[in-house]
Amino acid sequence: MPRLRWFPVSLALVMLALPRPASAPPRQAPGYAEITAPEPGSSIHGIVTVRGSANHPSFASYDLAFSYSEDATGTWFAIGPSVTSPVVDGALGLWDTSQISPGRYVLRLRVLLLTGAVLEAQVRDLRLGLPPAASSAAPATPTPALGPATATPPPLVVSPAEASTPGNPVGEALIIGGVMAAGGLVLFGGYITLQHALAVWLGGLRMRRVLRGPRSPRPPPS
Repeated sequence: MPRLRWFPVSLALVMLALPRPASAPPRQAPGYAEITAPEPGSSIHGIVTVRGSANHPSFASYDLAFSYSEDATGTWFAIGPSVTSPVVDGALGLWDTSQISPGRYVLRLRVLLLTGAVLEAQVRDLRLGLPPAASSAAPATPTPALGPATATPPPLVVSPAEASTPGNPVGEALIIGGVMAAGGLVLFGGYITLQHALAVWLGGLRMRRVLRGPRSPRPPPS
Protein backbone atom coordinates (compact mmCIF):
# COMPACT_ATOMS: atom_id res chain seq x y z
CA MET A 1 0.00 0.00 0.00
CA PRO A 2 2.75 2.61 0.78
CA ARG A 3 4.21 2.02 -2.69
CA LEU A 4 0.85 2.68 -4.33
CA ARG A 5 0.51 5.98 -2.51
CA TRP A 6 3.82 7.25 -3.86
CA PHE A 7 3.02 6.21 -7.44
CA PRO A 8 0.97 9.36 -8.38
CA VAL A 9 3.65 11.57 -6.91
CA SER A 10 6.38 9.83 -8.90
CA LEU A 11 4.32 10.06 -12.09
CA ALA A 12 3.84 13.80 -11.60
CA LEU A 13 7.55 14.32 -11.07
CA VAL A 14 8.36 12.39 -14.24
CA MET A 15 5.89 14.47 -16.24
CA LEU A 16 7.44 17.66 -14.96
CA ALA A 17 10.93 16.45 -15.83
CA LEU A 18 10.05 15.67 -19.44
CA PRO A 19 11.08 18.40 -21.91
CA ARG A 20 8.19 20.49 -23.13
CA PRO A 21 7.71 20.97 -26.88
CA ALA A 22 8.82 24.33 -28.15
CA SER A 23 6.04 26.78 -28.75
CA ALA A 24 5.08 27.20 -32.38
CA PRO A 25 6.52 30.30 -34.05
CA PRO A 26 4.07 33.12 -34.77
CA ARG A 27 2.11 32.55 -37.91
CA GLN A 28 3.37 34.61 -40.86
CA ALA A 29 0.44 35.81 -42.94
CA PRO A 30 -0.07 38.48 -45.60
CA GLY A 31 -0.33 41.88 -43.98
CA TYR A 32 1.77 40.99 -40.91
CA ALA A 33 5.24 41.74 -42.34
CA GLU A 34 5.12 42.60 -46.03
CA ILE A 35 6.95 44.97 -48.45
CA THR A 36 5.06 45.85 -51.61
CA ALA A 37 7.40 48.57 -52.92
CA PRO A 38 10.09 48.67 -54.17
CA GLU A 39 9.85 45.37 -56.03
CA PRO A 40 12.70 42.83 -56.43
CA GLY A 41 15.00 43.61 -59.34
CA SER A 42 13.83 47.22 -59.68
CA SER A 43 16.12 50.22 -60.14
CA ILE A 44 16.15 52.74 -57.26
CA HIS A 45 17.66 56.18 -56.73
CA GLY A 46 17.35 59.20 -54.42
CA ILE A 47 14.63 59.07 -51.76
CA VAL A 48 12.82 55.70 -51.94
CA THR A 49 9.41 55.32 -50.28
CA VAL A 50 9.11 51.88 -48.71
CA ARG A 51 5.51 50.68 -48.73
CA GLY A 52 3.86 47.63 -47.22
CA SER A 53 2.32 46.38 -43.98
CA ALA A 54 3.62 45.86 -40.44
CA ASN A 55 0.76 44.61 -38.30
CA HIS A 56 -0.10 41.75 -35.91
CA PRO A 57 -2.45 41.08 -32.98
CA SER A 58 0.66 41.07 -30.76
CA PHE A 59 2.38 43.96 -32.54
CA ALA A 60 5.06 45.83 -30.59
CA SER A 61 7.18 47.73 -33.19
CA TYR A 62 8.88 47.45 -36.56
CA ASP A 63 12.13 48.62 -38.15
CA LEU A 64 13.71 48.86 -41.61
CA ALA A 65 17.31 48.08 -42.61
CA PHE A 66 19.39 47.44 -45.72
CA SER A 67 22.46 45.39 -46.59
CA TYR A 68 24.75 44.75 -49.55
CA SER A 69 23.68 41.79 -51.70
CA GLU A 70 27.25 40.45 -51.84
CA ASP A 71 27.87 40.88 -48.08
CA ALA A 72 28.26 37.47 -46.43
CA THR A 73 28.81 38.89 -42.91
CA GLY A 74 25.14 39.67 -42.32
CA THR A 75 25.75 43.37 -41.58
CA TRP A 76 22.57 45.49 -41.64
CA PHE A 77 22.27 49.27 -41.64
CA ALA A 78 19.21 50.77 -39.95
CA ILE A 79 16.86 53.03 -41.92
CA GLY A 80 15.58 55.38 -39.26
CA PRO A 81 14.45 54.48 -35.71
CA SER A 82 11.97 51.78 -34.73
CA VAL A 83 8.27 52.61 -35.20
CA THR A 84 5.71 51.65 -32.56
CA SER A 85 2.60 52.22 -34.68
CA PRO A 86 1.34 49.44 -36.97
CA VAL A 87 0.93 50.12 -40.68
CA VAL A 88 -1.52 48.40 -43.04
CA ASP A 89 -0.78 48.81 -46.76
CA GLY A 90 0.87 52.20 -46.38
CA ALA A 91 4.21 53.99 -46.17
CA LEU A 92 6.62 52.23 -43.84
CA GLY A 93 9.46 54.75 -44.15
CA LEU A 94 11.77 56.76 -46.41
CA TRP A 95 15.10 55.34 -47.55
CA ASP A 96 17.70 57.97 -48.57
CA THR A 97 20.02 56.25 -51.07
CA SER A 98 21.89 59.39 -52.13
CA GLN A 99 24.73 58.76 -49.67
CA ILE A 100 25.49 55.13 -50.57
CA SER A 101 27.47 53.82 -53.50
CA PRO A 102 25.83 52.21 -56.56
CA GLY A 103 25.31 48.49 -56.40
CA ARG A 104 22.81 45.78 -55.52
CA TYR A 105 21.11 45.84 -52.11
CA VAL A 106 18.68 43.92 -49.88
CA LEU A 107 15.88 45.68 -47.98
CA ARG A 108 14.56 44.16 -44.74
CA LEU A 109 11.44 44.71 -42.62
CA ARG A 110 11.24 43.27 -39.09
CA VAL A 111 8.03 43.22 -37.03
CA LEU A 112 8.67 42.67 -33.30
CA LEU A 113 5.85 41.09 -31.28
CA LEU A 114 5.01 41.39 -27.57
CA THR A 115 5.91 37.71 -27.17
CA GLY A 116 9.49 38.42 -28.26
CA ALA A 117 9.05 36.76 -31.64
CA VAL A 118 10.11 38.51 -34.84
CA LEU A 119 8.45 38.44 -38.26
CA GLU A 120 10.64 39.35 -41.22
CA ALA A 121 10.29 40.21 -44.91
CA GLN A 122 13.05 40.98 -47.42
CA VAL A 123 13.28 42.44 -50.93
CA ARG A 124 16.41 41.37 -52.82
CA ASP A 125 18.29 42.56 -55.90
CA LEU A 126 17.47 46.25 -55.53
CA ARG A 127 19.68 48.06 -58.07
CA LEU A 128 21.01 51.47 -57.08
CA GLY A 129 22.39 53.34 -60.10
CA LEU A 130 22.00 50.19 -62.25
CA PRO A 131 19.45 49.23 -64.91
CA PRO A 132 16.53 47.08 -63.73
CA ALA A 133 16.66 43.33 -64.04
CA ALA A 134 15.50 41.79 -67.30
CA SER A 135 12.56 40.09 -65.59
CA SER A 136 11.12 43.46 -64.53
CA ALA A 137 11.21 44.87 -68.07
CA ALA A 138 8.05 44.89 -70.13
CA PRO A 139 7.73 41.73 -72.27
CA ALA A 140 8.07 42.17 -75.99
CA THR A 141 4.84 41.97 -77.96
CA PRO A 142 4.91 38.84 -80.14
CA THR A 143 4.38 39.37 -83.85
CA PRO A 144 1.52 37.22 -85.16
CA ALA A 145 2.53 34.91 -87.96
CA LEU A 146 0.48 34.77 -91.15
CA GLY A 147 -1.27 31.48 -91.69
CA PRO A 148 -1.29 29.58 -94.98
CA ALA A 149 -4.67 31.09 -95.98
CA THR A 150 -3.55 34.71 -95.57
CA ALA A 151 0.04 34.40 -96.77
CA THR A 152 0.79 36.19 -100.06
CA PRO A 153 3.23 34.37 -102.37
CA PRO A 154 6.29 36.44 -103.31
CA PRO A 155 6.65 37.67 -106.94
CA LEU A 156 8.61 35.50 -109.32
CA VAL A 157 12.05 36.98 -109.94
CA VAL A 158 14.34 35.24 -112.42
CA SER A 159 18.02 35.89 -111.89
CA PRO A 160 20.64 35.47 -114.66
CA ALA A 161 22.02 32.41 -112.87
CA GLU A 162 18.59 30.79 -112.81
CA ALA A 163 17.96 31.76 -116.43
CA SER A 164 21.11 29.95 -117.53
CA THR A 165 20.41 26.84 -115.50
CA PRO A 166 19.68 23.81 -117.74
CA GLY A 167 16.18 22.44 -117.47
CA ASN A 168 14.61 25.75 -116.49
CA PRO A 169 11.78 26.50 -118.98
CA VAL A 170 11.82 30.22 -118.23
CA GLY A 171 15.56 30.42 -118.78
CA GLU A 172 15.39 28.42 -121.98
CA ALA A 173 12.65 30.70 -123.35
CA LEU A 174 14.71 33.78 -122.55
CA ILE A 175 17.82 32.32 -124.20
CA ILE A 176 15.96 31.26 -127.38
CA GLY A 177 14.28 34.65 -127.64
CA GLY A 178 17.60 36.43 -127.27
CA VAL A 179 19.29 34.28 -129.92
CA MET A 180 16.45 34.82 -132.41
CA ALA A 181 16.48 38.58 -131.85
CA ALA A 182 20.24 38.75 -132.33
CA GLY A 183 20.02 36.64 -135.53
CA GLY A 184 17.29 38.87 -136.92
CA LEU A 185 19.37 41.96 -136.31
CA VAL A 186 22.38 40.36 -138.02
CA LEU A 187 20.33 39.33 -141.08
CA PHE A 188 18.68 42.72 -141.36
CA GLY A 189 22.03 44.52 -141.12
CA GLY A 190 23.58 42.20 -143.72
CA TYR A 191 20.67 42.72 -146.11
CA ILE A 192 20.96 46.51 -145.85
CA THR A 193 24.73 46.38 -146.42
CA LEU A 194 24.43 43.98 -149.37
CA GLN A 195 21.67 46.06 -150.99
CA HIS A 196 23.74 49.22 -150.69
CA ALA A 197 26.83 47.51 -152.17
CA LEU A 198 24.80 46.06 -155.05
CA ALA A 199 23.30 49.47 -155.85
CA VAL A 200 26.76 51.05 -155.85
CA TRP A 201 28.14 48.35 -158.18
CA LEU A 202 25.26 48.65 -160.64
CA GLY A 203 25.61 52.44 -160.66
CA GLY A 204 29.31 52.20 -161.42
CA LEU A 205 28.68 49.72 -164.21
CA ARG A 206 26.17 52.03 -165.90
CA MET A 207 28.51 54.98 -165.54
CA ARG A 208 31.31 53.11 -167.36
CA ARG A 209 29.00 52.23 -170.24
CA VAL A 210 27.97 55.83 -170.61
CA LEU A 211 31.55 57.05 -170.66
CA ARG A 212 32.64 54.51 -173.28
CA GLY A 213 29.89 55.50 -175.70
CA PRO A 214 28.62 53.39 -178.62
CA ARG A 215 31.16 51.23 -180.38
CA SER A 216 31.91 52.01 -184.11
CA PRO A 217 31.32 49.13 -186.58
CA ARG A 218 34.36 47.33 -187.82
CA PRO A 219 35.15 47.60 -191.58
CA PRO A 220 34.49 44.51 -193.64
CA PRO A 221 37.51 42.54 -194.58
CA SER A 222 38.90 43.19 -198.04
